[in-house]
Amino acid sequence: MSGVENWLVRLLKVHELREFYDTCQEEVAINGFVADLLLTSSNNPNCPPMLIEICVSHACEEEKRNSGLKIIEIKIRDETDFDNIFF
Repeated sequence: MSGVENWLVRLLKVHELREFYDTCQEEVAINGFVADLLLTSSNNPNCPPMLIEICVSHACEEEKRNSGLKIIEIKIRDETDFDNIFF
């Protein structure tokens, strides 16, 4: 199991994001930032959005990390990290 796959399995076991979020949009602006993926809940508007940031060439900017937004950053070294994500 790759590092990314292991991380995703742990994330899904510890935090079942589907229990909280039912929508996912690509490249969405939020609070002056752009999320790679933005998770929101159409059933619970009080649920704070979750940003999924994919780190390929550079990490999430410090300003975004310190914004108070909920962020999960996934680091990708190369294309082989994707091989084990999709079963």
